[in-house]
Amino acid sequence: MKSSKLSFAVSVGITAVVCLLISVVSFAYVELDGEKYLVFGARQPAPNIDPSVHYDWSTRTIQEALYDALLTYE
Repeated sequence: MKSSKLSFAVSVGITAVVCLLISVVSFAYVELDGEKYLVFGARQPAPNIDPSVHYDWSTRTIQEALYDALLTYE
């Protein structure tokens, strides 16, 4: 009984790690000549980053990265 619970927990953990590694979304910022640039990479292009326009998942991810970065970075 304990063995099956342990193997289930391990499989769930491994699945979670694999899902995180597969997502291939990266966030960063670079500083060039004293100016900071937000760098965002993803598999899908985002058609629009205006928050007042209807959006899909890729647009929401980019908006989240953009607006969170504006509030948290210097």
